[in-house]
Amino acid sequence: MRFKQIAIVLTVLLFPSLLYVIFSTGKHHIDKVQYFGPITDSVIYQVPDANFLNYTGDSISSTDFENDILVYNFFCLECSDSSARNVLLVKAINERFFDKKDIKYISINLTPSVWNEADVTEYIRPFNTDKHQWFFVTADSNYLANFAHQGLLINSEYDSVRVAFKPGMATIVIVDKDKHIRGFLDGNQYVDQSAIIDVVKRIRLEEYQKNAKRREDQFERKR
Repeated sequence: MRFKQIAIVLTVLLFPSLLYVIFSTGKHHIDKVQYFGPITDSVIYQVPDANFLNYTGDSISSTDFENDILVYNFFCLECSDSSARNVLLVKAINERFFDKKDIKYISINLTPSVWNEADVTEYIRPFNTDKHQWFFVTADSNYLANFAHQGLLINSEYDSVRVAFKPGMATIVIVDKDKHIRGFLDGNQYVDQSAIIDVVKRIRLEEYQKNAKRREDQFERKR
């Protein structure tokens, strides 16, 4: 009788786990990364295209990164501590994904009046940046403010950091390959480093799964 009772208890305890194993075998289960921004008629918000100038005077457009995950951050050459912490955090993320060429970093200078090749070159020298992955850019002040508020939704109801747009701000925005905002992080908080890494890793896994499903569908159509 006692053996029967033990068997019943074990069955009750183990049954949910067995079901999970049965139905999840061979599949990755991840929590989907959140989308930020308005959703209109089931269409998820996309960051509009933007144009910038790098410190050598060349034009750079977000359309140059159509197949990349973008990590946006803000800095200013005149700001010391807060701006430096922000850029150092981006450097740590860049080093973590140094071999992932589909991740680009766009650091936007919020003081365009202080912007010349010599000063910027000196500023970024300690970060040992890869110029093909990490871009330091600027634009007209009004243009940047509009892009931050209307494009990246900085300090909007969707922004989980909610820091006012100003020189020295440290908000980091992660945008996926489909131009969807997937994360707002505080660049002044070193604890957010693991959160940023986690968001980027999960976005890349989503992309991998999507491509695998596409290949599977193509294979099925050819059969």
